[in-house]
Amino acid sequence: MPVSSSASRTIMPRMVFAFFEPRRADIDARRKALALKAEGAPIPLSKLTFAAAYERFKAEHVAAKKERTQHDYTRVLDKYYLPKLAKKRLV
Repeated sequence: MPVSSSASRTIMPRMVFAFFEPRRADIDARRKALALKAEGAPIPLSKLTFAAAYERFKAEHVAAKKERTQHDYTRVLDKYYLPKLAKKRLV
C-alpha cells in the first residue's frame, strides 16, 4: 500500500539546545567590553606581532603534530596569512 509523502514524514518535537544560550560569563564579558568601548579609552596594543606569535605557534603547537599536518599548517599560514599579517600587532 503506497504511503503519501506527507504521511511518511516524521515530525520531530521542537528541541531547545542549552549550548546555544549565552553563558553568564559571556554576557558579563560583553557588557564589560561595551562599557570600555563607551568610555572611549583606547585599547592598548601588544608589542607582539603576528609573525612572532606564529613562530611561537609553530614551535609549541605545530611541532607536536604529525608530519603531514605540520606541512599543511605551515603551507596555509605561510601562503595566506603571513604575507598580509606579519607586521600587524596583536591586541
